[in-house]
Amino acid sequence: MQWHLAITCIAIVLLCDGTVSLLGSNGTALNTRAFVKKTCDGVKTYICDSCTSRRPCIGTQEIEQSFSCGTGLFCIEGTASDRCGPTPSDECVTTTESSSFTCSSTGVFPDPNNCYNYHVCLASSESSTVYRCPPGYVFDIVTSSCIRQQTTANCVTVTCPVGSPRYVLYGTSRVYYALCNGVTLPTQVLRCPNGALFTFFSSTSLFGECVYTCTSQGNYANSNNPSSYFQCYISNGRLVYNELDCPTGTVFNQTLRYCTRQ
Repeated sequence: MQWHLAITCIAIVLLCDGTVSLLGSNGTALNTRAFVKKTCDGVKTYICDSCTSRRPCIGTQEIEQSFSCGTGLFCIEGTASDRCGPTPSDECVTTTESSSFTCSSTGVFPDPNNCYNYHVCLASSESSTVYRCPPGYVFDIVTSSCIRQQTTANCVTVTCPVGSPRYVLYGTSRVYYALCNGVTLPTQVLRCPNGALFTFFSSTSLFGECVYTCTSQGNYANSNNPSSYFQCYISNGRLVYNELDCPTGTVFNQTLRYCTRQ
């Protein structure tokens, strides 16, 4: 089950169209989808009849009275009985597009200003879809997933130095990095493809690029762009690479190791 949840200070707001909006500590709204009411199946003693309430069952008979889960609690589907808890189910929590986060490539990205959020990008140059880690968890830039927060050091964000535009590392990661435009907020978060690490140019500590490491000869997928690939070959006795684009209308096939039609 994927966790999509406001981490702290959740407020519940009833919108004009009857849906519920969950407001996190930073004010981001996560609107609920249309809830599909459950039915008594002869096993469960309670069933969810909304995202925040449930009603009892006697066998397959549904009792008309509905019971609210209470402030900050949500009805969660279970095997023997549906119960109330602090974490809404996937059915009840949807995602929002972030107008301030523009995808630099496909993949999963940390939120540079909030370590409890992360972004899923399906295409470059488009808005992301923002998710939240469950309570007590933060997004981990090493595993690209939510982990339990043990110390404040687990919460990693980006602070841009004021001055000239530059790239900055994302914590200790060399996979994620950020582009700063000389103000306090990063303008874009970037991610190196699988098998590549960000490296500053030797002549400057302001700019750099992702450097791919070939493990053997052959063609390898670019995890940031399905329409390109890395071609590894031997030159002057060492493995080097070129990043090549697939022809228009094709993508790189990881099994066949060449570009095929979509």
